[in-house]
Amino acid sequence: MKKLLVLFVSFGLCSSLTAQKLTKLWESESIFDTPESVLVDQKHKCIYVSNIGGKQSWAKDGVGFISKLTLDGKMISKEWVKGLNSPKGMAIADHKLYVADVDRIVVIDMHDAAITKVIPIKNGNSVNDIAPVGKSDLIFSDSGGRSIYSLKDGNYTKMIDSTFLKRPNGVLENSGQTFVLDNEAINLWAEGKLTRLVDGMPGGADGVEPLNLNEYIVSCWSGTVYHVDIKKKTKKLLLDSTPNKVNAADIGLDRRTNIVYVPTFFDNKVVAYQYSKK
Repeated sequence: MKKLLVLFVSFGLCSSLTAQKLTKLWESESIFDTPESVLVDQKHKCIYVSNIGGKQSWAKDGVGFISKLTLDGKMISKEWVKGLNSPKGMAIADHKLYVADVDRIVVIDMHDAAITKVIPIKNGNSVNDIAPVGKSDLIFSDSGGRSIYSLKDGNYTKMIDSTFLKRPNGVLENSGQTFVLDNEAINLWAEGKLTRLVDGMPGGADGVEPLNLNEYIVSCWSGTVYHVDIKKKTKKLLLDSTPNKVNAADIGLDRRTNIVYVPTFFDNKVVAYQYSKK
């Protein structure tokens, strides 16, 4: 009886872990130009897609742009805002859209679809991801500079430097906790210390989105997407498009529906998946 009980419990745990999955909902046509990041705007019921514009990931050429789509993938405006360089991560704070753009942060008025401010980042050459902190503050990563910065009222200060980081990318603030994707892992920054929570996600850990306090969706640029539980210290591969040489860059998540939006970078598409545990 004890053996049967152990087997039953073990089977139940395995079933719980393997039940998590991504189911494709829709896939756009190849209409984007190196899409790097997707951001869900729940207030306006739309998504934004940053387009690098060409295959030079860090070029300062002014051909990058932001696309705007409905939540179900219908194009509202392909070049909603133009004139960026190689835009990547995006964040909404204080009713504005902030975009990481090589060596600067670009601020966009979402109502007028116009660039209203540019914040140059001194010594920054690969500003990559950006995330809101509270209602108006932000944090952002400089991958090449191996640093994380905080941004408040247009002024930025370095939070974490190369003492702790190798090549940081995705950043996230969730319920007062700061998370950084670096060194194939999701890490927690607290009290001046970087703690590795879950690692073993090769291929350039790129985007991170919260399902709740303990569970996260993490994408790797090479073409994989994981479910990560920082409390249980587990990860599960949900998507692997590497055999088809399709990337999975900085994902977006609609937390009301648990729909994950994956920008495919060189494949020039956005693909939507339903995350579920059944």
